Amino acid sequence: MNILIVNMYYFPNMMGGAEYSVKLLAEGLAQKGQRVSVLTMDGTPEGNIEIPEQIAGVYVYRSYCPSIYRRRILGDKSRKSEKLKNGLLSIRNPQMNRDIREVVRMTEPDVIHTNNLVSMSCWIWLFAGKHKIKTVHTLRDYWLLDPTTEPGKSRGIFLTLFKGYHRKLSNRIYGAVTSPSERTMQIFQEEGYFRNCVRKMIVNSIFFDRNLLEECTKKKVKRENEKIIFLYAGTLTENKGVRILIQAFLEAGLRQAELHLYGEGDLKEWIAEKTKGTDAVKLFGKVRQDVLFEGYRKADVMIVPSVWEEPFGRIVIEAAQYALPVIGSNRGGIPETVHAIGFGDVYQFDSVDELCGLITKYTDRVFVRQMIETGPDHMENYAIERQIERMEDLYRRL
Repeated sequence: MNILIVNMYYFPNMMGGAEYSVKLLAEGLAQKGQRVSVLTMDGTPEGNIEIPEQIAGVYVYRSYCPSIYRRRILGDKSRKSEKLKNGLLSIRNPQMNRDIREVVRMTEPDVIHTNNLVSMSCWIWLFAGKHKIKTVHTLRDYWLLDPTTEPGKSRGIFLTLFKGYHRKLSNRIYGAVTSPSERTMQIFQEEGYFRNCVRKMIVNSIFFDRNLLEECTKKKVKRENEKIIFLYAGTLTENKGVRILIQAFLEAGLRQAELHLYGEGDLKEWIAEKTKGTDAVKLFGKVRQDVLFEGYRKADVMIVPSVWEEPFGRIVIEAAQYALPVIGSNRGGIPETVHAIGFGDVYQFDSVDELCGLITKYTDRVFVRQMIETGPDHMENYAIERQIERMEDLYRRL
């Protein structure tokens, strides 16, 4: 098959989990003999949309959009006029639309697989339908429901128009929509999106390594030290539940516990001030992936405290592979994954008391050892090979 994958960014511009998922999928499909092209909007002024890069067997076409390039890729602070322009381009982006036509002409795809389309515009769905090209869209965030990507954060007539426009486009998709969790699909269905296409849940994936899981399990089962290390990895922001996490950990007041935080964000200074006088909370900042994974090896329990509806929560399965049981909030796809692998506990996302109680529960070394000995279930379901099989099957059915 000839597959065109569309996403805002692509390797090496890895802005978040969506880019990681897209990279895994694209390279995996290419390794299985499919012809895979990727269209992004993270090009440079010197680039040429007609000349693709070749990365691990994938042909990458990079479009260029000035305001988005400066603000998102270079990290420049935007003026209000640039933010307005970016918002308008999210609805209709003439440059992107021209490049879509050109790349489709050059690649002649059997299937177009769209992902994060912020600022690229969903016009591609209409274009694909007009030319009878089957389309798969994967829900990786909530941008179609709210331009901030957080449902309910925006207000007013602009939001009503924004949702109405994208709801209408979603109901004209000529193909299918996939979601990494049942909860995310439910949220869109309740809002009237994607009524007229195939709907399928296909979970996100990792490079699952059974040997790594067994190695970490053996080492952690043998641990005798009384101190339990809890780990959080992600941005230090309100929507990730970091404030509730800090409050719950300090309220627990456990001498035999440490909390290790990996990441940067708006709450960094608040955390430093709030935890002044205690050495039980350690801030490591944003680190390289290998350093983070070493942190996984040293830790005993992962905490995923999101207060927003995480579409999936890849960190749950990523942690499980390092024999880290997970304490997760009941938001988005997090509880689905925790329950599916049977490796942790779920709490009410806004309850400091419930989280505090679970932190206390997991400071029992005997309890943690028994859970790690039992291990996570069904991890093979989250292997990249399984996701590729499911996607290929969906492409063929379409």
